[in-house]
Amino acid sequence: MLLASLDCLSSSSSSSSILSSPLNQTHRIFSVSLLSRTRRSGCRARLITSPDSFEVGRLIGSYGFMNPGMDFQYSSSPDDLRQLKVQDVGEGGVKIRLYEGRIAQGPLRGTSVMFKVYPGQRAGGIEADMMAANELNAHAFLQSSSKGICQNLLILVGGFETNTGEQGAMRGLAYLHEHERLHQSLGPSSIVLNTLAEKEAAYLVPRLRDLAFSVDIRMSNMEKGIGALAEGLWRRATAAGAFTPMEKKTFGIADDIYEAGLLLAYLAFVPFCEAGIVDSLSLQRLLESTFRLDLDATREYCLADDRMEEAVKFLDLDDGAGWELLQAMLNPDFRKRPMAEAEKSKIC
Repeated sequence: MLLASLDCLSSSSSSSSILSSPLNQTHRIFSVSLLSRTRRSGCRARLITSPDSFEVGRLIGSYGFMNPGMDFQYSSSPDDLRQLKVQDVGEGGVKIRLYEGRIAQGPLRGTSVMFKVYPGQRAGGIEADMMAANELNAHAFLQSSSKGICQNLLILVGGFETNTGEQGAMRGLAYLHEHERLHQSLGPSSIVLNTLAEKEAAYLVPRLRDLAFSVDIRMSNMEKGIGALAEGLWRRATAAGAFTPMEKKTFGIADDIYEAGLLLAYLAFVPFCEAGIVDSLSLQRLLESTFRLDLDATREYCLADDRMEEAVKFLDLDDGAGWELLQAMLNPDFRKRPMAEAEKSKIC
C-alpha cells in the first residue's frame, strides 16, 4: 500500500501497498505527504485512494524499524535492581522505501509529495500489513479532528496498493469488456511490463497486447453474422448451449475470463516453482486433462511435490483466496464465471 502525506518542514520528505506522503513510498502502503504549508488544510480527512492520482519519481532511499520489547524481571531486593531489563531492541524485518512524487489530479495537482512504500505480505509478512494499516488509520483519525490539524504533524494525503501484473491484466481486460471487445488470445506473452527491476516496482505498468484475435461483441455486430476469426469461438459457444446473440456474447466474455484464469495460474506457479518444472502448456494439461478443473485435487497433488510447495503456499494466503479465485474463473459452467470488473479488485 502507498501512503501519501504532506511534509511542511522539508522539501523532500511496494503482487505491494504504498503510503503516499511528500516524497515517501513503500511496497505495501504508499503514503503521500504534502510538502506545501499553504495547502495543508485542503487534505483534512480526504484521503486519496486511487493510484492514478499520483506520479512516482526517483527513489530517495530506504530505512528499517527497530523493534523495542519490554522485559521486566521484578525482584524485591535493592541489590537486584541492576538486573532489571527495561528494553530489548532488535532490528525489525520490515524495510521501507521512499520515493519522490507529485499529485497528478484534482485541486492539489502538481503538489510535491513523498511516497512511503511498505513491502507486500510475502516479503514483509503480516507485520508490514498491520503497520501500513495502522499508520493509515492513525492519520485518518488525527486529520479528522474538529480542533484542526497540528502544524507539527506530517499530513497524509492518501493510501493505495500498487499494481501487480495480474491486476493490470484484469484492469485491461475489464476495459476491453466495458467497450464490448473480447481479447481471445490471453497468455503469458500478452502482458508487457515497463520494468523488471524490483527497485522500480512503484513504476510498474502492466499492459495488454496481442489484439489480433479481438472480437467485436456489440449487439449490432453480433446480429450481422460471424467473422472469420471468431468462428471457433462461436462453435464452442453453441456446443456449450449458447444460441442467441446475447448468450453468445455472455459466453465470449466468460471465455476471456477462463483464459485469464489460466494466466493467473501461470503467474502463481511458474515464479514460485523450481525452475523448469512447469510451463504454461504443462500447467494447462494438469488443470484440464489430469484433474478436470478440480482445484482441490490439484492443490493436494502439488502440495505433495516439494518443487511446487511454494506456489501452493502463495495461493493458500488469505485462507486460500487464490485457489478460490482460480476455481471461480475456471468454472466449467461459463454462466457461473465472474466478470473481469468484479475480479480485478480480488487479485493481489
